[in-house]
Amino acid sequence: MLLTPFIINVICLLLFFSTGGYLFYVHRKEVKKRQENARMSNKLSKIIAPLNMKIWVYHVDRQTFSWIDDEGRPCKTMRALEFARNYLHGDFTRVNEAFGRLINNQEEKVTLLIQDEDETNEKHETRYFSLDLSLYRRPNGKPYLIFGARRDITKEHQRISQEKDVLLRYQNIFDSSFAGLAIFAPDGTMLDVNEESAKILRMTHEELIASNITLSNSFDESIIEEMKKREVYICTTAMPQPDQPPVYIEMQLKPVFDENGKLEYIFSTGRDMGEFVHAFRKLKEGTRQLDVVNKEITSYINNIDYILQVGGLRIIKYSPTTHDLTIFDGNHKELHTLTQARCMVFVDDAYKRTLTHTFKLLDNRTSNPITTNIKTIIRNKGTEVLYLQFDLLPVFDEQGQVMSYFGICRDVSQTKWTEHLLAIETARAQEVESIKNTFLRNMSHEIRTPLNTVVGFAELFDEAASPEDEQVFIEEIKNNSAHLLRLINDILFLSRLDAQMIEINPKATDFCKSFVNHCQKGWEEHEKEGVKLNIEQPYNQLFVEIDDTHVGYVIRKIIENAATYTDQGSINARYDYIDGKLFITIEDTGCGIKKENLPHIFERFVSGMNKGTGLELAICKELLQQMGGTISVYSEEGKGTAVVITLPCSAITIERKASL
Repeated sequence: MLLTPFIINVICLLLFFSTGGYLFYVHRKEVKKRQENARMSNKLSKIIAPLNMKIWVYHVDRQTFSWIDDEGRPCKTMRALEFARNYLHGDFTRVNEAFGRLINNQEEKVTLLIQDEDETNEKHETRYFSLDLSLYRRPNGKPYLIFGARRDITKEHQRISQEKDVLLRYQNIFDSSFAGLAIFAPDGTMLDVNEESAKILRMTHEELIASNITLSNSFDESIIEEMKKREVYICTTAMPQPDQPPVYIEMQLKPVFDENGKLEYIFSTGRDMGEFVHAFRKLKEGTRQLDVVNKEITSYINNIDYILQVGGLRIIKYSPTTHDLTIFDGNHKELHTLTQARCMVFVDDAYKRTLTHTFKLLDNRTSNPITTNIKTIIRNKGTEVLYLQFDLLPVFDEQGQVMSYFGICRDVSQTKWTEHLLAIETARAQEVESIKNTFLRNMSHEIRTPLNTVVGFAELFDEAASPEDEQVFIEEIKNNSAHLLRLINDILFLSRLDAQMIEINPKATDFCKSFVNHCQKGWEEHEKEGVKLNIEQPYNQLFVEIDDTHVGYVIRKIIENAATYTDQGSINARYDYIDGKLFITIEDTGCGIKKENLPHIFERFVSGMNKGTGLELAICKELLQQMGGTISVYSEEGKGTAVVITLPCSAITIERKASL
């Protein structure tokens, strides 16, 4: 059957409208789904925001975690290992165990208390969180999603802990107090009482509780009304048992009010005053008779104690029988009893023989007075060593035999310390005088020599001389003038170093270039045939914080000194930066230094072979010390010299050359 064009058009229209209707249906369904998700996210965000919660979702099939942002949408997906970094190891183990219980239907919901460190806080304080876990299953019952809601409960946890701690401390203090404690309600009924209160009333704790003691049957109404307003002290007598003596009690009753000024309870403390009352009565009877005697004895003892205290004295006693030395405070209180071995422990080694000899005289019961000075290892408040002087007199019995020794011990540390300081100052004055004389003697020689040369050659111009001779005179005058100027400059620089007037100004310096420049400047004026300067350069760049001016001065002087004493061979200069320090080594193949001269190489006006003034090395050492560095010289006669310099500094840029 052939289809007419009309039927074909109708069929095409039906297909078009059915296809359009289906696409419109799919579009509307997708729009509704998005709107529903938006409404759910909005609802979830409204729930999350007020509760200050963090929510994540665990996909059971994929074993991944997804955080939910404040608007209720997944924002970040991560694996279990990465997610575990948000929790302590023990807490994440508990979370995994809770997952197992939820998946196996052992529990429907799990709440965990977890901890974490607050890294936003400088103290890294521990924070506490409540983690609620719940499982969502598919319609077929298969586990699909686990929701985790974490809420910060740090403040609540701290409040509960503080309340528990306060309650525990209160209960411990209440039960273990040496005073009788009780708490009464505003109507006067007893709320709580401790064991000590029962002991005071000669009762057991159970008997006291059962007695139903109230304030109304213990005190007058006026006293009760007073104690409801302010703190009240009462001394009262109780009769706990008819056949027992009365109990004397001192009580303090204090009202406690709430924030609105309403009475909450009355707190009572009490103590048994029975023994005190009886003792006071007996004491009062004998006090009148002893007052006069006590005043005289007290005055006598106080006078002696004052004299001993002001004089730095202690009364001592030695027994040859027991070999014990007893020290008293004043004349009545025993402070220490020391054996001979114990005394030896506190004595300086240099004075042990002196003390041994003194003990030998005492043990032999010498009848003559004994005086000795001992240096101890004990230090007083001023950190000076304690010196003690012992003066002992023999005490005889009825037969005239020495029974013991009695005397005083005096602190003579101040006298000894003054003598010591006087000796130090005397030696220092002698040293200063010696240094001054040496300085003047050397200076007069060092300055006079070039100065006399200048004056001598200048006087030769008054006489007839050839132009060639005059040129020689001029050169000698110039050389000696330059030598004299260097000498004066060194002396002035050394004087500024001694007076701490040199300012050290570290700055960022490329030591690679600086080291080479300073070495070459020191070599230029002393370059010799047959001698080669080798400079090792282990870095491409080395920026360090140093005072390049003063460090360069030291390097140039060491190079000049090496060139002066090296006639054949080489001078090798190298450096390195290790562990925050700059190490500089300058070696030469010169004549070296005699072994006996090495200890004096850094002394002033000390030089080898009469070359130079002997001030350069002294200046270098003092300058390095003020920069925190050191300098050492290693040498052997005929085998050259090595100078090692260390200088602490901070490195900014380090770029070492590649090793071959």
